[in-house]
Amino acid sequence: MLQVLANGVALGAVYALVAAGFVLVYRATRVFNLAQGAFMAPAAYVTSALVIDHGLPFGLAVLGALALMAMIGAATHLLLLRPLIGSPITSSIMVTLGLLIVIESVVEIQWGGNSYALPTPWPLEPIVLPGGVRTTNFAVATVVVAVVVIFALVAFFRFTRTGTRMRAAAADPLLASISGINLTLCFAAAWAVGGVLAGIAGISFASVTLVSPSLITLGIRALPAVLLGGLDSLAGALLGGMVLGVAESWAVDAFGAEIADVTVFAILLLALTFRPNGLLGRARAARL
Repeated sequence: MLQVLANGVALGAVYALVAAGFVLVYRATRVFNLAQGAFMAPAAYVTSALVIDHGLPFGLAVLGALALMAMIGAATHLLLLRPLIGSPITSSIMVTLGLLIVIESVVEIQWGGNSYALPTPWPLEPIVLPGGVRTTNFAVATVVVAVVVIFALVAFFRFTRTGTRMRAAAADPLLASISGINLTLCFAAAWAVGGVLAGIAGISFASVTLVSPSLITLGIRALPAVLLGGLDSLAGALLGGMVLGVAESWAVDAFGAEIADVTVFAILLLALTFRPNGLLGRARAARL
């Protein structure tokens, strides 16, 4: 059971990073980005290509891939979503769905269905934890990165001037604009950071497994994590990711890999039915 828990926590850390991107974009722009998880695959593929085909050091390749994800994220807001300001929210959601399909198609066209090992400068080494639990140095690093990044984002929103401005822009864009806050910059920055978070998740997971189109499917499976934790809660993204990862790991161990998708989306249905605001999400008051 401890081994299942360890495997689930490692997987949950990847889900948590993707879910944090969902939350960040939603908190800043009130747009639910269905394409968030799809950014995992191009980040991993670009990192692999920069290392293998162009001979860049792994660190520079990662920085290059994450910079590309940031630019794609910012361009998504500036080119696709900014023109929709004032339109029904369903229009924005459909745009992100279209973006998901485009990313999936581009990955398929550029790299086909091929899988690649991501060459890292350090070897994958086993680690034995107390209780005889086996994991790897990469899995531990992924968990640490997820926790540090999410709590850094929490501190950023709560204690920095820029984070306060981004929250103000999301809460009341008109008042924020009158107060001198640059809405375009705030929103584009949120989308850029969201792309980076998904990129980190993709590179981290590919370092342990392979760079493959299945990263897009994995990213989509992170959707229940954000809804379980709460759309407006970064801490909820971490909690939801961990719960989802452990539940999926237990189900796969008990019933086989075929049950993975059923498990995560069953959790999504249960969350929407019994806790629609998420475990740590806040209910919004509405005037009737």
